[in-house]
Amino acid sequence: MTVSDGRVRPTATLIWFLLPPGESSAWHRVASDEIWLAHDGIVELQFGGDGDQPVAGEVARVSTSEDTQVLVPAGVWQRTLPGTTEALVSCLVSPGFDFADFELA
Repeated sequence: MTVSDGRVRPTATLIWFLLPPGESSAWHRVASDEIWLAHDGIVELQFGGDGDQPVAGEVARVSTSEDTQVLVPAGVWQRTLPGTTEALVSCLVSPGFDFADFELA
């Protein structure tokens, strides 16, 4: 797939990861839509808007018993909050993930 800036990228990429109890991620964003998929446990995903810096906002719960999928639109800041149990999730990014499009706060 060719993106608007001319780079050739995969149509989509998917990663699986295990979040141990108490783990969280730093504020970050990517230039593509990202769908979080729950496989086991619960992950709280906080949105931080699309400004220059994140602003703590809505929290979505991704779990097999609630919302099994959550969309993070392209360019929106996000982070995971510490959980009390282990959680297995995957993230589908389309167009495919590229570190050139990844930003940490």
